[in-house]
Amino acid sequence: MTQETSEASRSSFAPVVVLLLLIGLGLGLALSRWVWPRVDHRALTAELSDPERGSSAARKLLDEGPRAVPALLEALGQPATPVRADVVELLGRIRDPRALPAIVALDDPDGPNDPEVAHARVVALGRLRGEEALEAVLAALRGPDTALKFPALHALIDWREVETARLLPVVEPYLAHPEPGLREFAAKFMGARRHEPSVPALIQALRDDDASVRQAAAWALAQLGTPAATAAVDSALRSGAASPEGL
Repeated sequence: MTQETSEASRSSFAPVVVLLLLIGLGLGLALSRWVWPRVDHRALTAELSDPERGSSAARKLLDEGPRAVPALLEALGQPATPVRADVVELLGRIRDPRALPAIVALDDPDGPNDPEVAHARVVALGRLRGEEALEAVLAALRGPDTALKFPALHALIDWREVETARLLPVVEPYLAHPEPGLREFAAKFMGARRHEPSVPALIQALRDDDASVRQAAAWALAQLGTPAATAAVDSALRSGAASPEGL
């Protein structure tokens, strides 16, 4: 067979191959619609309020991820929705930036109408991140509602995109807050950020009445690792003020 004949033969097969590929693609798309039917995100969102199907619906919406965001935002925009807290939580866990403006504007952190929604809002903002979310979390931390301070302070522990110097004026006072849980989170923040000037306050926290605060202070000092911090942790371990587990 000459080279010209071979090339002509290959050329004649090319349209057939293309046609077969197109047919295969069309069959694949048709099969995908049959095997994986379209998910009704609105229906799943409505099922969140069902005691029996709510958990299953939440898992399916999480699996759908960003595809479920429009339906969730639509539900969030309806004040009468009985599962707004659940919707906010799902949007935070999906971490789609389209949800950020709606969640930021959802409630006034100084006086929310629904405590569950307000709490879910701060948690979601901590997951979504961004400057707008940070300002809202800091506002919750500065606000009068103690219940919102817990998720706000917890969110800041791992918010590494923000410089420590910016957060310290807000977080540092919580090392001496009346609520032990907030003292615990503040100690963890100092350790996570390796903030050496906090060593004296953390050493003082090793004598806290609350065991969780003492343990958090010991963990933070172990992260800092300065001579004074190491000596204080060793002393706390010997005295039983802190446990070696988790350090």
